Amino acid sequence: MRRRALLASVAMAVSAGCTSEYAPSGPRTPPGADDARSEPGTGGSGDGDEDTPGLFILEWDFFEGEAGKLVVEAVVGNDAETELSGTVVVVATGPDRSVEATEDVTVAPDETTDVNVRTDLEHEAFVRDGELSVDVESN
Repeated sequence: MRRRALLASVAMAVSAGCTSEYAPSGPRTPPGADDARSEPGTGGSGDGDEDTPGLFILEWDFFEGEAGKLVVEAVVGNDAETELSGTVVVVATGPDRSVEATEDVTVAPDETTDVNVRTDLEHEAFVRDGELSVDVESN
């Protein structure tokens, strides 16, 4: 008998959430693949097709290097069936300037490689008010 009462109260509690009226969120028609508001793919070789295998940034971090400069450590992966080469591009912005630094990389198929990209930006300035962009471009 208690089981029936418990099941009935659970059913009422679950269905009560389904019948309340909430305004829907988001657009009525989400952007499609050809819509200018849609972002291009981010995976693969960087050509806008995320299904195309290629070089990609798996993860990244930053630290203070020699002479107090910002260093970005990136893990670059290759999901292609052949060895690929590319360039890791780092754009670091501090309170008063922006710098770009690059480092060439070659990654075996289905492997990852660690890359350190050294910049001319002071680590202290970056930590106080900085932004960072890390990307890989296939050669």
